[in-house]
Amino acid sequence: MNWRTILLPVGLAGLLYLSFRAFSWWGFSLTSSGIIFWVLQHVTRLMKTMESAAERPVGTLDNAVMFHALLHKGQRLLKVIGLARSLGKLQTG
Repeated sequence: MNWRTILLPVGLAGLLYLSFRAFSWWGFSLTSSGIIFWVLQHVTRLMKTMESAAERPVGTLDNAVMFHALLHKGQRLLKVIGLARSLGKLQTG
């Protein structure tokens, strides 16, 4: 299991709780607006990557050797799509 799926929500909830305890509703609203801003930045990056990948033909690469050199174990899908700048087809078998 990925530690981010557990630690991130628990950490954000703890941050909201501590900000409420320290600064009441003012701290809670300031922290929650910061969290919302952070989430919106990630959604914007995701949408820009998907928009640029959708504009190119499926499975198109400029240079397959350079793309392969940039791939690493454990890379996130968003990073791979950003490197390829196109979407691929599912290959089974």
